[in-house]
Amino acid sequence: KYAKAVVSEMGKMALVTADFRRAANYFETYSQKYPLDNESKNLMKSAANMRENMGDYDEAKKDYTFLGERQKVAEMDYLAANWAGLERSAGQLGNTLEGNYYSGLAKYRRGDFNSAKPFFQQAARQNGRGFNEQQMAAHSLFLLSADALRSFKRVQMQAGSEAQSIQIKNQQLAGLTSQLNTVIKFGNGKWTIASLYALGQSNVEFASFIKNAPIPNGLSGAQVQQYKSALSTQAKQYEVAANNYFKQCVQNAEKFEVFTVFVKGCLSGGEVEVDEEKDSVRPPKASSSSPTAAAQIRLKLYDDSRNTKLLQSLALAHTKNRDYAMSNLILSRAYEINPKDSNLISLQGVNYLHMNDFESAKVAFDKALKQNPSDGYALKGRAALYKQFKFSNKLKGVAAKAGRASVAREWLHPWM
Repeated sequence: KYAKAVVSEMGKMALVTADFRRAANYFETYSQKYPLDNESKNLMKSAANMRENMGDYDEAKKDYTFLGERQKVAEMDYLAANWAGLERSAGQLGNTLEGNYYSGLAKYRRGDFNSAKPFFQQAARQNGRGFNEQQMAAHSLFLLSADALRSFKRVQMQAGSEAQSIQIKNQQLAGLTSQLNTVIKFGNGKWTIASLYALGQSNVEFASFIKNAPIPNGLSGAQVQQYKSALSTQAKQYEVAANNYFKQCVQNAEKFEVFTVFVKGCLSGGEVEVDEEKDSVRPPKASSSSPTAAAQIRLKLYDDSRNTKLLQSLALAHTKNRDYAMSNLILSRAYEINPKDSNLISLQGVNYLHMNDFESAKVAFDKALKQNPSDGYALKGRAALYKQFKFSNKLKGVAAKAGRASVAREWLHPWM
């Protein structure tokens, strides 16, 4: 009886002092020992949420399995890049958009495109409810174009059959263009930008393919020059097309405020190679050790657990220690206590910048500015994103206010 009460109370005390990993351990122990208790389910949900936000995806998966939350189990496999595990957990979701997307992705990441294809096709046909499912459907369409991209890249120049090689590669480009235009018409910002980048890259490659065609034997000097000129003229139209795609990419990214590495690829005119898989940002795992300053702050929190300034100091200690996931979890706890303080949201955005999760940073800055249009960290963060992604028109609208904003410099990301 007493052990049960002690475990519960120690977990709650760890929670109010923002010692989240210890709190999760206590809550998990309680729920496993007393599964029929009224508090058991809520405590395990709390533990699972903390584990997920700390990046402890394997532990979070166990917690969600205990709770019978199949969708969250699959999501943890996805976040952990556990493709073998995802193939199993996705199968538990049935013929849903999420189940088909995760099944296709698990097979695709393991190199089995042929098996992945029907799952992506089914996911793309299903109606997405909400932003996440719509993004899954759009990503499925984009990955379906990967086969056409591979076919296009496989076509090499054959000596003696130059005209035929160019014709075959041109046909492959037309098929790829058709598939990528389908993704663009779907209307999801991130994968529209990715498709415009891929179209630009493909046209750059085809222009180079044409220009580097070998010169047939037996031509006179004048004929060689004429041949080169004809190739250059033919290649030029694809170079122009590539530049137009890259331009559309940047314009659309600025218009809809899409911050992904594909934009960087478009800004470089295709010189920066973008890996679709690496563009999938996964937050780093929170450190299992605390910064030196944390112990003294937590001692104060024992007596003043709702002091958001203390919690903010604790979060800063973790940020300085590059433990951004834990810092954000602490800031989230502080915001629960004081939801009127927009800084507790915008500072999470700063941490997302450190994690290179620009989309989450934008969401945090937008939320903070909606609550407080003068939030200094959000203004500086938004300006930093605009500057890095060369969104010059957007930057003009915020640069002056961001420059005047008063903030604590110790929190700032180098871009700010």
